[in-house]
Amino acid sequence: MQDEETVSKAEQLHAQGFNCCESVLKALAEALEKNPGEDAFKMASGFGAGMGKSGCACGALAGAVMAIGLKYGRTNASEQREPSYSRANKAHDEFKKKFKATCCKAIRKAEFGTAEQKKRCAEIVKETTKIALKILKE
Repeated sequence: MQDEETVSKAEQLHAQGFNCCESVLKALAEALEKNPGEDAFKMASGFGAGMGKSGCACGALAGAVMAIGLKYGRTNASEQREPSYSRANKAHDEFKKKFKATCCKAIRKAEFGTAEQKKRCAEIVKETTKIALKILKE
């Protein structure tokens, strides 16, 4: 899948009603040709709206970090953490540089459930997917 297709897929998923984390993770998993299974996508559900509508950590960023884990994560304790950690850190830093914060409430700048919030979150999903794609290609 090409980058433009992946970004478009994330946008489409979000427009269909998937939350920010689900949208980013699903699109990136497909781009990576990974199938983590239904349960992995279920785990992403609670990250929407800044962790269950608390407005904390942005779900789009969480989805990006989960996708980084799909490619660079480990399955046993003897494996190195660094491949995943360094890329997750880079995603965090690039996201913060772009949006000036990582807190959902601070970056969405609108009350949850409004048209303005949905538009803003769609933009965040789009840009976060782009950030993750760049990192996943390294």
